Amino acid sequence: TVKNYLMGNFLSMIDGPFNWAETLRTLFAEHLSIDYLPALVEEVKSIDAARLQQLAQTYLQEEDLWTVVVGERPT
Repeated sequence: TVKNYLMGNFLSMIDGPFNWAETLRTLFAEHLSIDYLPALVEEVKSIDAARLQQLAQTYLQEEDLWTVVVGERPT
């Protein structure tokens, strides 16, 4: 599910000292407090499918997306 993917992604962000340092650097650069992290986890855990679809429709516009093809173009 999307929730599992996001939670796994979050866990990888804080797995190990270098990832944790990079996460802290990003928080600092974005002017976010350390409290943002647990709030993010709670938001992901509590979001439902309808809200997630609403967010996707708001922020993911087809004209802003790219298609990347790797390898030879099929003939």
